[in-house]
Amino acid sequence: MKKLFTAAAICLAVLFTACDQPTGGGGGRGGGSRTTLTIRNESAHEVTHVIWNNVLFTTGVESINPGASVTMDVQAGNGFVRFRPRSNFLGLRTQQLLTVPEGEQVELVILGSTIVLNESDNSTGTFDAAAAAAPLFINWAPAAIGSPTTTAITFYFTSDPGQLSASNFEIISDTGSATIGTLSGSGTMRTLTVSEVSAGYVFIIINHDVVSSAPQPLMLSAPGVPTITINIMGIPPVYNSRDAQVVIALYYFDYNNLDEVYAHGIITNGTLTVRFPSMPSDLYFVGVVIDDPIRGWVIYMEIDPRFLFVGNNNVPFSGFIHEDDWDDDWD
Repeated sequence: MKKLFTAAAICLAVLFTACDQPTGGGGGRGGGSRTTLTIRNESAHEVTHVIWNNVLFTTGVESINPGASVTMDVQAGNGFVRFRPRSNFLGLRTQQLLTVPEGEQVELVILGSTIVLNESDNSTGTFDAAAAAAPLFINWAPAAIGSPTTTAITFYFTSDPGQLSASNFEIISDTGSATIGTLSGSGTMRTLTVSEVSAGYVFIIINHDVVSSAPQPLMLSAPGVPTITINIMGIPPVYNSRDAQVVIALYYFDYNNLDEVYAHGIITNGTLTVRFPSMPSDLYFVGVVIDDPIRGWVIYMEIDPRFLFVGNNNVPFSGFIHEDDWDDDWD
């Protein structure tokens, strides 16, 4: 028996068909029917990162091209179909749940006129319109975990980057080094384990279509290597849960010798905690810049070097906001 659900019946410009197809001999059910889902792309756009109920349909292929389809064995259930147009990698999903019954073969057809939901802002529109939108790349910041030895790196994203694996990450050695382990987490926070850590700076790169690929510097620690921890306290509550890029500029008395060190962290309960290598005693001052991606401004503050050499290294927040063009001076 063949079942046909029209687009009008489900308020989507997609077709779902389920057919009883016996797998045993003699036209009967024999050993039972397979439970499958087919994604067929009848739009004019390549689609990638296609997933339904944790089943990836683009595994082993770069994308599903126009006119092509991918069929996967699945477990019966229901869920949204999520996918991204290769033109801009926006995170999209179907408006309604797709149900795959046990023993049925279901097909989802993606059309240019299919109404989809943009998960970045929950807006809806046709797939054609979503695929034509300008690319939106996701920013991120890493923070080291573990003391006295770094055991993992937590990544904070401004939006959910979707499917990621440890193979998407690369650590480039600088004064420090580390070996990549496994990745865990979901949504806007992921944690990457590391081993064989040599203290010092490394650069982190994420090789992923929708994540900005600019390398991020990060300080790793290990026993026997002097480090200091700075707690910037009293940050306004509006910045809580915000990932912060911090640049500490080391100016010496002659004004001709400038060095910069970097750290990243998440602002929690009005406090930002970052770890740096020990600094020279002739340090003149330390400037800290906290990016504010929501407003497009930055918070800038100067730290009295004496705070860096006292016992608890707690620094009161004394920042003030500068316009966006200051950001270029401190990146």
